[in-house]
Amino acid sequence: MTNAEVLKRLERCFDNGEVETVVNFVPGSGLAVGPGSAEVKVIHRPSGLEATGKEFTSQVANKASALLRLLQKLHESAATTP
Repeated sequence: MTNAEVLKRLERCFDNGEVETVVNFVPGSGLAVGPGSAEVKVIHRPSGLEATGKEFTSQVANKASALLRLLQKLHESAATTP
């Protein structure tokens, strides 16, 4: 399964307009400048919860990572709410 396919499946967990996506490009650093990365933050509008993905150089992989973290936060939040 590709990163794009994983991302599509994760996006289907949310209604249209429920999640806002913010992308911040971080250039490579050091003497031998490598590829930069695209840090992706997702914000769940109804709850205000946020999650970030920044461990990959791929924007698609980082968004999938952020959405997975957001789902985990929403699950934890629902489990602690009486």
